Amino acid sequence: VEWQRRERRGRAFLNTPTFMGWPIESSLVAERSREEFEAMTLVTDRSSLTWEQRTRVARQRLSLSYAYTFERDHTVDTKPPDPFAPAFDITINIARITAAAAWDTRDDPSDATRGLLASSSFELAPEAVGSDIRFVRQLWQGYVFRPWRTSVFASAARAGVVVPLGGQE
Repeated sequence: VEWQRRERRGRAFLNTPTFMGWPIESSLVAERSREEFEAMTLVTDRSSLTWEQRTRVARQRLSLSYAYTFERDHTVDTKPPDPFAPAFDITINIARITAAAAWDTRDDPSDATRGLLASSSFELAPEAVGSDIRFVRQLWQGYVFRPWRTSVFASAARAGVVVPLGGQE
């Protein structure tokens, strides 16, 4: 369990390193947050639940995962309502299925001096899994680390695309 008082965010998670005897890590994460915008009178309450499974293959260098996330965002305007305009109070559900792969040859993931990390993720958010906002998203990332004398040269590149579904913009 984790609580961040300043950011008004709480998280609870369960994790197990195996699934029915297989080396598949399973995680269940529940999050809740409240965000108040100082420049405006909007307040957003966000709740989410994610279930993910991940495994490593190819001598532990390739990580494969899939997940389902359901998020509910409720935003409301706290100022007194305008009698001539409707009150701003909106709730949106965003549900998505994610598949990802990562190839990691770094010598140390938290302080790399050499190696490569390349990853790709694909998200699908159709109405069938509970999403009000429907989209497809693809993200590619690559990081390279090379030592030189007492320094490390690091390079990174990211590319991604989001395509709305069902006539949404």
